[in-house]
Formats: sequence, structure tokens, C-alpha cells
Amino acid sequence: MANLTIILLLGIAIGVLAAIMLVPAAYAFAMGAFDASLGFGVAALITAFVGVALYAATRGRMRPINRIQTVAFALVVWTVLPLFAAIPFVAAPMNMTFISAVFEATSALTTTGATSYPLDQYTMPYIFWFALLQWIGGFLTLITVFTIVAPSGLCGSLTQVAIRGHDSDDFVQTLKTTVEVLLPAYGLFTFICFIILWAVGIPFFDALCLAFSTLSTGGFVPRVEGLSYYQNSTAEIVLMIFMVVGATSAITHRNLLVSRQLIAFENRESGHVIGACLAVGGILSLWLLFTGNSDLLSIIKQGFFTAVSLITTTGYQIATPGQPIAPYGLIIALVFTGGATFSTAGGIKVYRMALITKQSFRELTRILHPHGISSMRAVGRNYDIQTMKSIWAMFVVYLFLVALIALTLGLLGVDFELAFLSSVAMLSNVGPVVSAGTGAEGAMFFSTAGSAIKIVLVSAMILGRVEILVLLSLGNLTYWRS
Repeated sequence: MANLTIILLLGIAIGVLAAIMLVPAAYAFAMGAFDASLGFGVAALITAFVGVALYAATRGRMRPINRIQTVAFALVVWTVLPLFAAIPFVAAPMNMTFISAVFEATSALTTTGATSYPLDQYTMPYIFWFALLQWIGGFLTLITVFTIVAPSGLCGSLTQVAIRGHDSDDFVQTLKTTVEVLLPAYGLFTFICFIILWAVGIPFFDALCLAFSTLSTGGFVPRVEGLSYYQNSTAEIVLMIFMVVGATSAITHRNLLVSRQLIAFENRESGHVIGACLAVGGILSLWLLFTGNSDLLSIIKQGFFTAVSLITTTGYQIATPGQPIAPYGLIIALVFTGGATFSTAGGIKVYRMALITKQSFRELTRILHPHGISSMRAVGRNYDIQTMKSIWAMFVVYLFLVALIALTLGLLGVDFELAFLSSVAMLSNVGPVVSAGTGAEGAMFFSTAGSAIKIVLVSAMILGRVEILVLLSLGNLTYWRS
């Protein structure tokens, strides 16, 4: 049965996660945190046992899998892996409940970056584990987009993927090829970011955690004070550059690395992301100029840093933690849109929003000029009406989910403004903006949230990472039959 292939691949993924757990276990042992090392070791053993059991039970029974099974595989992986990644958190000093541990693990793995415990309660091995999970989640996001979302054609996804061997009908071979192609570039950019941060004065451990979080657009800072702890303007510029790298197309990055400059810069979507960062940075600088008391240089730096952080759905802030960093409506709009399609960023994605805007103006033009002819081209690509139907469907479902999650949180006692921003933030996988957009109340939201609220938020984070692919495909009978 083809379903056994899903179980086999899940077993391999769980086994890989178990092996990765040995890294923080070794780090904890080296720094003398033997309790933490034991916790990670036991978690690795439990995880490895399940992974090996699934693999052994299905070995030699691999069969080709179809569209419905690739979608099911994506949902299963994003749902199951956080359960095992949560096991080390259960052994953490904070005495977490399992639901709280799952919230932490899901937030890290989906690169949402929200945490329900103050960082001063975390010990360094667990801070490292959170950051490492974000980096893994960023790569898992790229794999999901390249091997499942894009080839499906659902949600208005780009279906032309510039990876040799990606057009194979064998999903397992496609998966293997994608990992081999993307991992070196993803790892190299992370290493470069780490080295530069370390070189400009960020401590070794912090530089590594920030590199993991920045390339995955996770927004996790290993200090209670946030980025303001470092007081390092050069490091902030480095972070801006690599946030943009994380939120632009991985195809562009790979082509640049293999010296295909012209092909790399043909990706107009990445250019749109960079252009949006510059435009919004200017707007926010003007807003801060009229509302802040800082000097002009600090205002410009904060304006552009905030713009990059929001557009890339990273969520870093250099303002005082708990203070609003931009107008509420602008925060919603930017994180709702997100970055490039083939990136680790969350949100609807620039490509889809550009097509929605283009087609909206096209329809308005037709009202004024019924017999006029206008092109169906946006972000450097042609599109058809079927693509627009798919994008509009995703847009409507996305809005429905935002409203549903906000309503659910409201019924659970959350203030409306906070519930709405939290709903958008979780679906766009950018947790830190909850405090950035609502001030002190938002800063305390995750730490005071009950189990029911955390379950709702976990569900939203997972839906954001599978790009609502499952909900759309469930109602598409033609898709299943094909």
C-alpha cells in the first residue's frame, strides 16, 4: 500500500529528529548541565525508538504515492514532529505541561517564534534547542513548498521549480533531490550569517542562535532584553540583510551560488520583497519622525529594521520590548502578505498578493473600458483565470480562518484586538508581533494563555505552515481524482 510509504518516510523524519536531539544533549553535557543532557538523551531514545519502529515495519514496502498522499504526508509531518520535539521541553526546569511543551515546540518548528515562558527561566541548552528547531523548521518549510505545495498547483502556487530532477513523478526521488540541492545553500548562508555576527561582536552562542533564527525568519532572540541587549548597530544591519535572504526565493539564492546571476535576478518576486522593504522602511521612518523622540539616524535605522522584520515575518524588534513598533493596521497588512513564495517566510506571499492586486485593477479597468485589452501578467509571470480562482479561494479561506480563530480566542476570553492580531500572527507564523502590535498586554499573552488557547494557537501555526493546502484540497474532488 502507498500509505505505508508515508509511514516509512515519517519514520525516517522522526529518526532524523532523534539524531538532531543528540546535538543539544552533547552541548548540555559539555557545559556541565547533566540533567538537561539526560533529558535530551532520554527524549532522543524515545524518539529514535518510534522512528526505527515505523521504518522497520514498512521497510521494503515503498510504493509511489499520489497527490492526496503527499498532502497527507505534509499534514502528518507538521503535526507529529512537534509532539516529539516537545519531549525535551517537558524535562526543562520550568515544569511545563505537555500542552505547553507542544506549544513551544510547534512555535519553534513552524518558525513562529512565540514562547510562553520568560527566557530567564530557560537554561542555555533549551534556548539552543528552540533556536535549532527554528532552523530545522525553516528548512522543512522549504521542502514542503518545493515538493508538495508548488507541484500541487493548489493555492495559486508557482509550479515551475528550477531544481534539476524536480519534475520526476517519484515523490521520494523528488524529496531526495530537493534536500540535496537546497541544504547546502541554506546551510552556507546560515554559516555566513553566524560568522559575520560573531565577527562584529555578538557572543558565539548568541550569534549561532540568531543565525538559526534569522535565516528561518523565526524571530527568536536568546536574551530577555531582545536585540536591545547587544546595542550593536552593525549586527542589526547584518540581521536585516539575512532576514531579506530568508524571505526571498531559495531559487534565487541557489542560482547566485552557482554563478547564474542573470537567471537569479529574473525572479521578480524577490525584487518585489526588497522593494517593499525599502518603501515601507521610508514610510515607517516618517511615522517615527512625527511620533518619536529619537535622533534622525536612530529613527531611520528603526524604521527600515522594522519594515524588514515585518515583511519577512521574522518579528525582530529593536524598540523597547512590549512597545508598539508600527501602526496596528500596517502590522496586520505586512505580516498578512509575507515574503516570497519559495522562502521560509510566512503569510499569503507577495506573488499571490501581487496577482490579487493586478487582477482587481484589471477588473476595475474593464468597467471603465469594457472592450479594452489588458495583459494578464504580474511579478514577471503570465497567469490565467484558473490561477486567479485558486488564489482567490485561498484568500477567502485565509480570511475565514483569521475570523474563526479570532472568534474562538474571543470566546475563550481574549480581548478582540489581541485575538485578531494573534490570529493573523499565528497563521503568518510571526509570533513576536503580538507584543509589538498590542504593547504590554500582548507581551504577557502567551505566558498567561491557558491550555485551550494554546491548542487553538498550535492549530493556527500548523495551518499557516501547510499554507492551508489541506483545507483547500479537501473540497477539490477533481484534484483528488487526478
